[in-house]
Amino acid sequence: MKIDRQRALNAFQEYTAYYDKSDEKIKLKINHSYRVCGLCQQIAVQSGFDENEVELAWLMGLLHDIGRFEQLRRYGTFIDAQSIDHAELGADILFKEGKIRHLTMKSCAKWQNFLRKKNTYANAGISTRFLTVSPAAMISLP
Repeated sequence: MKIDRQRALNAFQEYTAYYDKSDEKIKLKINHSYRVCGLCQQIAVQSGFDENEVELAWLMGLLHDIGRFEQLRRYGTFIDAQSIDHAELGADILFKEGKIRHLTMKSCAKWQNFLRKKNTYANAGISTRFLTVSPAAMISLP
């Protein structure tokens, strides 16, 4: 699995461009997402993950809070209990709205076929090692 990082970064920037970057909370989440993707990569490398797992950890770090932007726009808060589960919203944005296609693979068809074989994106071949690395390294999927 080869993730096109520049494409992912460009798509992330394009996605976040629709939100008010003068809002300190939006700026916070954008910067936080960049820091987390770097930390996820570092943790994966130090944990001895293979190249594909390191790539996936990096991407998961970038996307782990993707639902926060829309949560803030709709509800004016990052508090899930007062609004919506941001992880579920993020999974909907990525998978139901198809944004994952713009963020990841050079070949989306390979990714889609991979997911179909797994029968669910919650079981998308993510090693159980990812689930113990860091909460920041996970995308919570329904």
